[in-house]
Amino acid sequence: MSYFYIRHFIFIIMKTIKALFILFCSLLLIQCSSTQKTSINVSENEDEHELMVLDSGFESWLATQPSIAMYSYSFLRAKNTIFVAEYNNRVNNRQNYSFDLYPQRIEYSSTEEYNKELQYTLYNYFIYFQKKYNQRL
Repeated sequence: MSYFYIRHFIFIIMKTIKALFILFCSLLLIQCSSTQKTSINVSENEDEHELMVLDSGFESWLATQPSIAMYSYSFLRAKNTIFVAEYNNRVNNRQNYSFDLYPQRIEYSSTEEYNKELQYTLYNYFIYFQKKYNQRL
């Protein structure tokens, strides 16, 4: 009789382990699919610069922000210089900052003449980044 109970107990334990394994795999799959990496790149073609932000939520968030006319070029340039310097500092300081948040340097020069639209988009990206990831640059 005790053999039956031991066998039944082992069967219940195995079902529980199987259910936990399936639950763990499901949670892992959900976590991996919901992880979003944000990437930003300032590139240049001869006389033109381009800003690429690879984050699915940024464009819709940007549409809700004050218009470009609300900011002066000098304000945007000054803020971006500060934000980029701190962001790149964190990229270079891997032991204290996550690679997931700071994957690569932003190639931005404070002496370069970028157009106002690029400055505006970059500035708003930093505002978005700080809010989304609870960071302070």
